Amino acid sequence: MKKLIIPPAGPPGPIPGDISATEPPKSQPERTLSMDPNVLPAPPVTAASDEELKRRNDDKR
Repeated sequence: MKKLIIPPAGPPGPIPGDISATEPPKSQPERTLSMDPNVLPAPPVTAASDEELKRRNDDKR
C-alpha cells in the first residue's frame, strides 16, 4: 500500500495555478508597441539608405 504524501501545513492561500485568476489583469492587451514609451519605433529603411551603405562599403575597400 502506497503512503500518501501530505504537504506541510502553511498559510491558506490560492493554489499557484490559480494566482493568475486572482490577480487583476495587466494592461498588456490594451497596450500596443506604438503606445509604449520604452519601445522606440524602428527607423524606416529606404532605398537611399541602402545605396548609402553600399557606397560606404565601397569606400572602405
